Amino acid sequence: MYDLIIFRHGEAQERGRGADETRALTGPGKAEVRRVARGLRRLGVNPEMILTSPLVRAEETAKIAADLLKPEAGLRICDALAPGGTHAALFKEISSLGRSSLMLVGHQPDLGELAGVLVWGSPYGGISFKKAGAARITTPHLPPAATGELRWLLTPKQLVLIAGEDV
Repeated sequence: MYDLIIFRHGEAQERGRGADETRALTGPGKAEVRRVARGLRRLGVNPEMILTSPLVRAEETAKIAADLLKPEAGLRICDALAPGGTHAALFKEISSLGRSSLMLVGHQPDLGELAGVLVWGSPYGGISFKKAGAARITTPHLPPAATGELRWLLTPKQLVLIAGEDV
């Protein structure tokens, strides 16, 4: 059984200020990701490993989450989580890891489409993730054939409240 936490990166610098790949989290974006990660920890999220898109904003989000959640196998860059990466490449990488509990940090709309594939077997009608929003999906195998189960989908505000902090 795979237990996947899908986590969208936090608020990043505006587009048009350099290459998209190098856009970093803003100060408020970093603070929000930290608060959200505390909510994830309070929910009992304990991934064995975090896979992240190589884009700066996603990698920064993943590092903040790793600092708080302490995955035993650490953090790993995953090109398949970059914008335009394929589900097939992602599923192949996940399968090769020998890990069943993973956090996947990336971008919208790719993460929403991934969630659709995992739950409904199709990227169409995917889930919309707010910046620093997260979902938990379990599935017995990859690639799923509409067998995944959406356990929860939470906004950053909900996760901050779960952390016991003011929004």
